Amino acid sequence: MSNYDDMPGRDEIRREYFEMDNDISYFAAASRSALAKSTYEAGARALRSKMSPWKMSSDGVDEKVRESFAKLVNCSSDDVALCPSTSFALATAAKAIEPSIVPGDVGLILEEQMSSNTYPWQRLQATVGLELQAVPYPADGDWTTALLDYMYAVREEGKNLAFVAIPIYRWTDCSGPIDLGAIGEACHHPWGPGSDGRPAILIVDATQSLGAVPVDVQETPVDFLAASVHKWLLGAYGLSIMYVHPHWWENPHTMPLVEDEHCRLHMKNGDEEVPFDMALPGYPLATKRGARRLDSGGRPNPVLLPMALDGLRLVLRWGPANIADSLEALTLRIEMECRNYFKLWVPKRHGPHFIGVGPGPCDNCTTDEEVHNWVLEATAHLKRHRIIVTPKLKVMRVAPHVYTRDMDVDLFLQAMESFLQSYRDDF
Repeated sequence: MSNYDDMPGRDEIRREYFEMDNDISYFAAASRSALAKSTYEAGARALRSKMSPWKMSSDGVDEKVRESFAKLVNCSSDDVALCPSTSFALATAAKAIEPSIVPGDVGLILEEQMSSNTYPWQRLQATVGLELQAVPYPADGDWTTALLDYMYAVREEGKNLAFVAIPIYRWTDCSGPIDLGAIGEACHHPWGPGSDGRPAILIVDATQSLGAVPVDVQETPVDFLAASVHKWLLGAYGLSIMYVHPHWWENPHTMPLVEDEHCRLHMKNGDEEVPFDMALPGYPLATKRGARRLDSGGRPNPVLLPMALDGLRLVLRWGPANIADSLEALTLRIEMECRNYFKLWVPKRHGPHFIGVGPGPCDNCTTDEEVHNWVLEATAHLKRHRIIVTPKLKVMRVAPHVYTRDMDVDLFLQAMESFLQSYRDDF
């Protein structure tokens, strides 16, 4: 294998923040990141408080989470909504934009895009006559140019482009990035024979980006951006945080998916109560300021939110740019070895934080089923060697994090070599 003495160096790894078994090489951060010890302790303290519920207090943790997320993406805490999942968040975005779509309008997604950023737009095909189109995987790996060309083609055909719903990096192989600045510019300046002057709406699923790479919604404006916290934001399951551009939360027609009392203006805390008004009949309808009124409902989760807050603060302390630099030293080595020595498939362009690895020409996989079987066999071989990756349909997803050691990459590459020696006759 190759000599990497001239590779870029890494910042000091932060394995001491995590409780990682020394004999495990964990490359599944894009599926579920390990909890930091402090995040676990925050959750344990919060859960223990339920044993004495008379002592429980939210301490405004929901607003602290909003503030930390706002720092991360450079927005106001008024722009932040708390949701139970990214699918919920993007369904909320779909409900908000639905009234602006007319039959025949086009919405764009990517081929094999994550389902949570696909199902909401599939629904609009049935409800408002949307024409949903998927941009095929570009042969050169340049998603930005492929998407811009597709946007141009849609408008040249005389069709109105209603929205673009995309990730920054593709969820399976980390191909990308998509240049949100370029796509946003094309969205917000409509033109073409089919344009009626309405800008296209830009919706971003940043789950496989936020926390591992910098994202700034002031530099690259978007309409909606959501990210689950259990991956690169180092939180637990059950929470996605969504940025909502003020244009949308200021619009009185932008409504939450659920009707709940906790987003109402009169609810100063989770136990606030107002009389039933027979004149309505019902309760006051005025909502709190900002994207808070798009929260998922129910009182702020007293366990998940303290954990999310701790994870966000760790990401902010370390800095997404520093995290990206540290992980790039690992994924670049994996890419070069897999492409040049093992002759495997890797994306031509990919992010710094994870990479997809699939069979190469030497593996003679001619059908999708054969490709997937290769992935499953390779993943199982790695697992027997205490190396954890995530199998997807066409690739293994190899995703390190700040707890990953250089020796973990050594072990991954050694195990891949032994797998290929058993799989190929002439390796």
